[in-house]
Parts: sequence; C-alpha cells; structure tokens
Amino acid sequence: MKTSYPVLLNLFRFQYRLITNSCPLSVQEQNKEASTVNRLYRLYCTPAISDVTSKKIESVVGLQIGLSYVSWARIETKTNFLSHLNFLSLPVDMNKMELHQIYTVAHKTLNTIPSADCYVMENLPKIVSASSGKLQLTLQATRMQLISMLVAMLNMKSDESYQPVMFIKPRVTARLFNLLIGSETVSSHGVISKLLVESSMKPFTPITCCPDALKFYNQSQNVDKEILGQAFLVTVSFAELMLYKNQECYKILLGDSKKNLLCNFSIFSVIISII
Repeated sequence: MKTSYPVLLNLFRFQYRLITNSCPLSVQEQNKEASTVNRLYRLYCTPAISDVTSKKIESVVGLQIGLSYVSWARIETKTNFLSHLNFLSLPVDMNKMELHQIYTVAHKTLNTIPSADCYVMENLPKIVSASSGKLQLTLQATRMQLISMLVAMLNMKSDESYQPVMFIKPRVTARLFNLLIGSETVSSHGVISKLLVESSMKPFTPITCCPDALKFYNQSQNVDKEILGQAFLVTVSFAELMLYKNQECYKILLGDSKKNLLCNFSIFSVIISII
C-alpha cells in the first residue's frame, strides 16, 4: 500500500507547518514575497517583531551569559558600527549563592552592560541531559536564575512599547556562520577575524569597529576572545536576520534546512521500502 506524504509526516512527528514555512522565496508569488519573509524570520527569533518595531531599533546589545561570565557586543544599526565589546567575570561561587546574592550579581551586570534599544541572547535548549551531575545541574539552575533576573530587569528598564529583550533560537547563529560540525560548535576565531579585522565577509553587511573595542579583542586571551565572539555573533545574527532582513542569510539557513529534510526523507524512503 502506498503511503501518502501527510501520513509520513505524522508518522515521524514532523511539523508540517515548519516545513512549508521553510520553502525558498522563489516558489512564492511576487506579490507575497514580503509577507513570506516576515513568516521566515519568525522562525529564528522570539518574540516575533513587526516591521514597525524593527525600524525603531537603532542599537542592539547581544549578550552571552555563561557559568562564569557575561559578555556583550553593541552595534549601532544605522551604520553597522560596533561600539562596545567586553565581558564581566562572575563570582566563582555562583552555585553556592542564595537568590538575593544572585540578584546582586544581576544588578551589577545590568549597570555594567551598555544601554540599547534591544537586547538579544541565544535561547537555551530545553533539553537537560539525564546524565548531568548534581553540580552541573546546580550551575545550570543558577545560570537560569541569573538570566531570568536580567531579562526582567532589562524589560522593566525600557520605556518602549515593545519587549526589548529578544531571543535568537538555539544554533541559528552557529548555522548561519557555519560553525557546526555534527552537534558540536567549533571556534569562531576565523569568522571573527574576517568580520572585525578584515571588515568583510560575504554575505554579511560590512562592519566598522570602535578602535578601543578592536584593541581590547586583539589583546585578549584566546578563551576570552571566544567569549567575546559569542556575544558579537549573536548581535550580528539578529541584525542581519531581523533588522536588515538580509535574504542571503535566509538562504544560508533555508539551504541548511533543505539538506536536513532531504537527508531525513532519504532515511524515510529506506524505512518505508523495508516496511
């Protein structure tokens, strides 16, 4: 018996809406191209932002919050100018802190990072490994508490009509800059060098950099460069996808999705032939 396409999708728990929304722009009618782009970039950021809101955003701060640091990069979107690039080391005993002590750390961080119209960070995967040890789970819980406090503080700080804290979905940045090997993210040193030092990397918008920020990056240790680079790439990803609406960047992500779909459908075909 021939198995229909919708049955296959349900059988393997695929989300039909996600697949159809990931169709390339070329298959859409010309008069619907703008609305298609809007649907596309909602796949990569939450909460979704309107065109009206995106036009109000003239500065973006990307944040990377780890277990021992908070790093940030600030870009002025009118000129694509990197004005700030820095990080703050967190106390080594964060996992032993009470909530009021974590709040103190969050408040200090809030007063340290530069102001902007929008703050962006990569959303954390919801999957927690069952094999994680007690210490690792405690550290992750502390990290989530710190992030939650910062998000609340940044949203309350803003007078804008929109929510200023936004989240790039997991691995979007790594996919956009081709930093994924299997399920692992590799070093971003080469990408950062092209974007900051050479000031060009197709298809991304050329970036000009504050001399102090560039000097700080060049003088940092390799580990610190990686921390700074993570925040910087989150900022660039958000600007290209959500603000500049760089269609070449969409093509990179959609091309990646199509390869995965083709691979999955090949596996499905083998399974169905066996059945």
